[in-house]
Amino acid sequence: MRKNAQQEALAAWEEGKAEATCQGKKRMPAKPKVTLLYPQARTPDDLKALKKRRGGRKKVEECADDKSSELGSKSTIKVYQATPSATQTLRGPESPSWFGGNNEVARAPFTDGKIESWIQEYGATFATYTFFGAKEVLTADTQAMAFILNHQFEFPKGRFLTKELFGEGLLAVEGFQHKKQRKVLNPAFGGTAMRDMTPMFLEIAQELRDAWKKKMSESVATPGFQEINVLDWLTSASIDMIGLAGFGSRFNCLHDSANELAGTFRDLSHNLSLIKGMGMLIPFFPFLRHLPIGSNVTRNRGREVMRRAATRMVEEKKAEAELLGKESSVGGKDLLSLLVRANLQEDEAERLDDETLSAQIGTFLLAGHETTAMAAAWGLHALAKSPSVQAKLQHEVRAFTRDSPSMEELNSLSYLGNVVKEILRLKAPIAAINRHVRSDIIIPLAQPVVNKRGTEVHEIFLRGGESIMIHIWAMNTRSDLWGSDALEFKPERWDQLPAAASEVPATFGSLSSFGVGPRACIGWSFAVLELKALVFTLVRTFQFNIDPQLGISSKYMSVGTPAIGIRVMAVNELDWCNECSSNVPRPSAFRLPSVWDQFFSPPTLPARTSSHAKTTGLLLAALGSSYLLYQAVNAYRATPSSIHTLRGPKSPSWLSGTSQITHAPLMNDTFESWVQEYGTAFATHAPFCRGKELLTTDTQAAAFILNKPLEFFSSITAARNLLGPGLFGVEGSEHKKQRKIINPAFRATVMKDILPMHMEVAHDLREMWRKELSESIVGTGFLEMDVLRWLSSTSLEAIGLAGFGRRFNALGDSSSELAGAFRNLSNNVSAVRGMGLFTLFFPFVRHIPMGSNVAMNQSKAVFQRVSLQLIMEKKAEVERLGEESTIGGKDLLSILIRANLQENAADRLGDETLAAEIGTFLLAAQGTTALAITWCLHALAMAPSLQSKLRDEVTAFPNDSPSMEELNGLSYLSNVVKEILRLRSSATSTTRIARFDTTIPLALPIVDRHGKEVRELLQVHPRCFLNPLKATNMIPCHEYSVRRGDSIIVHLWKMNTRFDLWGLDALEFNPERWDKLPEAVSRIPSMFSNLASFGAGARGCPGWQFAVLEIKAVLFALVRTFQFDIDPQLVIKSKFL
Repeated sequence: MRKNAQQEALAAWEEGKAEATCQGKKRMPAKPKVTLLYPQARTPDDLKALKKRRGGRKKVEECADDKSSELGSKSTIKVYQATPSATQTLRGPESPSWFGGNNEVARAPFTDGKIESWIQEYGATFATYTFFGAKEVLTADTQAMAFILNHQFEFPKGRFLTKELFGEGLLAVEGFQHKKQRKVLNPAFGGTAMRDMTPMFLEIAQELRDAWKKKMSESVATPGFQEINVLDWLTSASIDMIGLAGFGSRFNCLHDSANELAGTFRDLSHNLSLIKGMGMLIPFFPFLRHLPIGSNVTRNRGREVMRRAATRMVEEKKAEAELLGKESSVGGKDLLSLLVRANLQEDEAERLDDETLSAQIGTFLLAGHETTAMAAAWGLHALAKSPSVQAKLQHEVRAFTRDSPSMEELNSLSYLGNVVKEILRLKAPIAAINRHVRSDIIIPLAQPVVNKRGTEVHEIFLRGGESIMIHIWAMNTRSDLWGSDALEFKPERWDQLPAAASEVPATFGSLSSFGVGPRACIGWSFAVLELKALVFTLVRTFQFNIDPQLGISSKYMSVGTPAIGIRVMAVNELDWCNECSSNVPRPSAFRLPSVWDQFFSPPTLPARTSSHAKTTGLLLAALGSSYLLYQAVNAYRATPSSIHTLRGPKSPSWLSGTSQITHAPLMNDTFESWVQEYGTAFATHAPFCRGKELLTTDTQAAAFILNKPLEFFSSITAARNLLGPGLFGVEGSEHKKQRKIINPAFRATVMKDILPMHMEVAHDLREMWRKELSESIVGTGFLEMDVLRWLSSTSLEAIGLAGFGRRFNALGDSSSELAGAFRNLSNNVSAVRGMGLFTLFFPFVRHIPMGSNVAMNQSKAVFQRVSLQLIMEKKAEVERLGEESTIGGKDLLSILIRANLQENAADRLGDETLAAEIGTFLLAAQGTTALAITWCLHALAMAPSLQSKLRDEVTAFPNDSPSMEELNGLSYLSNVVKEILRLRSSATSTTRIARFDTTIPLALPIVDRHGKEVRELLQVHPRCFLNPLKATNMIPCHEYSVRRGDSIIVHLWKMNTRFDLWGLDALEFNPERWDKLPEAVSRIPSMFSNLASFGAGARGCPGWQFAVLEIKAVLFALVRTFQFDIDPQLVIKSKFL
């Protein structure tokens, strides 16, 4: 419509409105609908002025004419039709799915030619379908991009993901808050700061280089040549770089000892499902993020750990800045130090608070590690496929005389600069960015497009609330801007760019990869230097090859961030090998996530104070529906789990499955018959109809499962719900961190100091029994007594004295508050009985206000309070004497606190975690040793000859208090202890959840349901189905696999009693067997003397020496003094507690 026609219509409407107002008429002439298309509104300000001009009704007090003017509404509507949004008028591809629309292509990092074909057909701006049938505009137009990104107030960005994960950081805030944060952050990314950070980047890059050198030197099959999953390595290197240059901290991800913050962030990144499955719906239906599904629980837990670690780091940096002075130049050179100092120099009103500063840490990690790793991985892939480019780059970087150039020297390497720019052009980590339209607006276009009516359009109109996608990758590869070779990796193009490429809005080198305008990537110089350092160091040292037949795929991992499905890239040292071919890589098999994955992690729910039948019914209905879905997903898996093809017993109960037999502490004939019939690995039934579990007593399978890194198999335990985040209740990097600090407390030198405490408590028990015998009314020196009750009190007293340096007085009638709290907690625990068993698999049940839960919560509160009080006392004692003092307490807790204080501040355990370790010590030490000693006394009572032989040995010792060496020198006592731990191990079995599709080897073959002999539980390789002829060149094809989410029971007791390992008398109490063990038992994975009782590997019991010494001390004292007998008609029963 012509401009003058619009103005005439508006003037006529204003005149008609005034006349109608003067006449006092309610009926108004219809306003011409010209509010949607304004050719003269080139900017948002112009649009606002036009809207104001025709804004609210104004009363006209004087009228020159009484005659009312009636403007024909019909003719006006016909002439000035409402202009529809560009989402309706622009052409575009059809939607393949109502749910996902064109998102699979439009948001993918690399689109296999589909985006290019769309641009050729519809132009650089067109309409696409998004979720639930909605439409949005996609553009790769240079002028549209510049207009949108330079008007941040009119085009806010969606911030759900970053705000949910990391709080109100730079990526999550809008408007003036964003400007305020950007102002404070800018100095940290200046040229001087980047100059100081360059050596840090090179240091980490050289650590990566040395790690690869070591890996290749250890290669046996092909020395000097090694297939390497470069993406994993580069991800670890980039996290280490952001740790060192960003926060001044060593994250040590390259050395598999990542600290709490790095480990949590890596776990969070690996487990994120916010843009997959149910998580994809959360931005549209926010209430879904409150559901207790695995992705929500992982996010909440990881966010809390990151928040705590980030807060601590900010506090340390602030203390350092205040100590040195906010304008000091001798402080840290890392980003966080610079940011804190810059913040302190601002006016009070302009400063960022600690919470906002902490949010920047997550922002730095999110923006700084994944993007660089992806770009570097794709860059090495491109170099591997372009030998001539790689050779030219090697010639330039190897001509440099030093391994550590300065920033200026690094930037002077022109071909390296060209390669990095080309990587960022072709493989931009951010494929596309989205912006929302705050209010109706017109966006100009540099390249006109043709709409559905065949009309050429030079601008588009969008309504408020709609969204527009700016496709970075498409703009970086448009052939009309970059030439006909736009999709080729050609660094030489940067020596003379096409003139059209200069029109691309850019922050760095005519590239839109880092965005433009007020929200452009603030750390682009950081990322470029990081990438240059990696490429410089690696290409200088190695040559990269890749199989030309290798298929590289990419997948969408997070908002705008691609994940490369690259598995291996050939890397060989220049001085060793020039031409080597790589094998076909082994990508992971695709599978659907199971509902069990979502519900495995316990959610955090508010406690309920009253029961509501309706709510409970809904929860149970939801639970039932979830498990029906779980079964449906299992039924449609591409590859069946081996558990479903193995033989096994039928389930005797829907509620408990076969767990009453498989988890019982003393096996019966039923279990023995299962092992005889099905072999060392068979399928059992989990409680609550959760499907099947794999039970194994195979030594090689057990060693594989227990010795694998923590990332492969997670444990299922109720300890965290009961006692908090102690060693038994944590996984992954957190478990490694705690184990590292706890290990010094269980060294042999510590045990030597603790043995006298064990002997002291054993002597107390002996004296109490003597007193009981002397007061016996029978008067015969003989007394029946409940030894388990006495020994439980003894164990509690031993852990109190040796573990915490406190007398619990558990053997008397006045036990301490901590001992009483733990006893109450133990008495009230229902974690594995009745409704309590429900809580292990359905965590929300523990929030129902029933009697056991109320008692449990009260006991936990008292226990935690007393534990924290004890921690405070021990910390005060250690700080008073000094962290490295040797005159402090010799108990476990004192040693643990000293070891904790000697760690870096970022690696220390918090008070809550230390308090949880108190419960861990009590839980692990109190019940297990008491039960073992009780069973031992029972076995000795049943075998008088063995008891006499042991008594002869211990009474021959000249005193009551042997040293550790003297106690261990009593060979028959050691044999008795080993034998009782073999036959009556307190831990019957341990359960692991497979976190990946995993191949598990078997020492002994088994027969499956189809009569086939199975020697391995193998992961299915997808190529086996696609090309059977090539299957022999990869891993063996087999229809058995252990899948992610499967539950595996490693049966410790049965490994300790297998006839083929221990002989035909395996179920008999025979200490003499330890004088000459069968050779086969050496295959059992163990922490102590070929016994599976204490587990093995990273989650093996750290306190096994403590337990063994305690058992020896008590047996030494009791058998030396008393004789034990038992009624042969007495029936002994055991129950699972």
